[in-house]
Amino acid sequence: MYWSLEEEFRVTSNRLQTCERELAAKSDLLQGYIVRDASLTTVPAAKSPISTSTDPVLLVEMNRRLQGMLVDLATKNEILKKKLDSLYQDKYRRILSPAPPPSHE
Repeated sequence: MYWSLEEEFRVTSNRLQTCERELAAKSDLLQGYIVRDASLTTVPAAKSPISTSTDPVLLVEMNRRLQGMLVDLATKNEILKKKLDSLYQDKYRRILSPAPPPSHE
C-alpha cells in the first residue's frame, strides 16, 4: 500500500511539473498573439501552430482552462503528499513506540 501511494505521488508530481511547463509555454504563446492582435500587426509568427485568425477571447479562455487544470493537479498533488506524510508518520510511530510487555498468563 505504501508503494502505490508513493508511486502515485511521484507520477502526479511529474505530471504537475509537465503541466506547469506546458502552461508557461502556452501562456507565453497566447500572450504573444494577444499583444500582436492588439497592436494590429498582421504578420504571422514563423512556424506558428495557431493561425492569425484565432480569436483572442478564445485564446484567453483556453489559457483559463489550462490554469484551472494546473490548479486541480496541484490540489491533488498536495492531497497525495498529505496522505503519504500521514502514512509515514503512522509507520514510524509504530516503529518507535515501545513494544507492549509480553503477557505472562
